[in-house]
Amino acid sequence: MINERHFYISIGTLVLLGFLSLFFLAIKVSGEEQMLNRRASYTISAEFTNIGQLNRNARVAIAGVKVGKVSHIHLDPHNFTAMVTIDIEERYNQIPMDSELRIVTAGLLGDQYLTFSPGFEHEYLHEGSFLGLSQTHSALILEELLGKFLTSMQQKRSS
Repeated sequence: MINERHFYISIGTLVLLGFLSLFFLAIKVSGEEQMLNRRASYTISAEFTNIGQLNRNARVAIAGVKVGKVSHIHLDPHNFTAMVTIDIEERYNQIPMDSELRIVTAGLLGDQYLTFSPGFEHEYLHEGSFLGLSQTHSALILEELLGKFLTSMQQKRSS
């Protein structure tokens, strides 16, 4: 009787550990691990003409160091531009206001993310700051670049 009870408790414990493992794996894979270790942050917005394949939760970096993440993306119905909302960790509160933000790709076919090119102003980005089209650089679309290259090659051959 005691061995049977011990057996059922052991099986129940293993099943519970299995479910907990699956839960944490799902959190990690979905990119929602920030939900578990929430840091203080401030929110800024940026406007882009084309965001390519930039996704929610994409990282935001300065010099390759992660400083935040993309929290929301939507289309501005008046200008038909992409509005990107970014959460920046509070400890990175001295990013100059005249910094530029560009969409880059990790490797040739990797994920797209945002990277800051810091400016030189002594005023810094803060909660609610906005980076307009003059301070943002849209994604380079590989298909567009190849199309332009092939078109120029065809024009050279015909002339």
